[in-house]
This record gives sequence, structure tokens and C-alpha cells, in this order.
Amino acid sequence: MKKLVGLTGKTGAGKSNVSALLKEKGAYIIDGDIVARNVLIDNDALLNKLKEEFGHGIIDSDGTLNRRALAKEAFSTPEKTEKLNSIMHPAINDFIFSESEKVFEDFNVVIVDADDSLLIARMDKIQDVKKVAEEMKKRD
Repeated sequence: MKKLVGLTGKTGAGKSNVSALLKEKGAYIIDGDIVARNVLIDNDALLNKLKEEFGHGIIDSDGTLNRRALAKEAFSTPEKTEKLNSIMHPAINDFIFSESEKVFEDFNVVIVDADDSLLIARMDKIQDVKKVAEEMKKRD
């Protein structure tokens, strides 16, 4: 049976360590942070949506996203953060699920290391990193 598992947890909780252990045990890992950066590469439509919502100041002179400027604007209020998520999450989810379908040919378990608000609607199972670590300790 193929499993798509969301791995969540706060910064510094050890998600990367758990991901590395799960990779050693044969899981394929998708890093949500890397996906969030990659979906913006050569994606003018997505960049334009961000620019329309958060202003031209988030785009550098070379046409690439200025992440620091976007973060300053997008995280200034909860409403703006929600708007950022409404723009980014569909693109990130599309990539994650497209990628997982491809790798399911070779892997039975795909772990998605990402924010739980991104994952909650589409994972077979969501696990907080602390719960996964506790389970792994019990098995050793």
C-alpha cells in the first residue's frame, strides 16, 4: 500500500533528523520549503499574482522574487499571511502531489516535510515530528 505522510513540527523540532532516518528506511522525502522556492522559478503567473497582491517592491530588477521584501509585506498581518497562503498553497500542493505520484512508482512511502496548514487537506496521515520521534525511539 502506498502512503503519503505529512511530517510537521515547529522550527528546531527535529523534522530534518526524522526525515533523514525515514529516508534511510526507504522513504522518499519531499521538502515543502524547497518546493515553495521551486514553484516560483519561471512561473510568471504566480509571480504576477504575488506582485498584484503585495506590490512591485517584492520583485527585484532582474524579475526574480525578493523573498525578504515579500516576507516583510506578507507577514505584516494575519490577513496578508492568509492571502499569501491562498496564492502559494495551491501551486505547492500541485507540485507535491504530482511529484508523489511520480515517485510512487519506486517508493511505497512518501514523506512531505511541510507546514500542517499546507498539508491538512490532502495527506493520508499527518504526523507531528515529536510523535514520529517518540514512535521511533520505542522501536529502537
